[in-house]
Amino acid sequence: MKRCLEARGCPASHYLICEAYKEKKSCWEVADVPCCKRKNKDRCIECPVYIAASKIEP
Repeated sequence: MKRCLEARGCPASHYLICEAYKEKKSCWEVADVPCCKRKNKDRCIECPVYIAASKIEP
């Protein structure tokens, strides 16, 4: 599975402040979600990275 920054093409200004990137986790696995403008993890279900990961991970 590609990391989010690879799948989304995030610039360094985004992923360098991302807690998930620092912890080598998926964004839905950490408390702070800087990429989500509304800080609402319910929006993850619409994220292409989340959708792809949910098809791979058990």
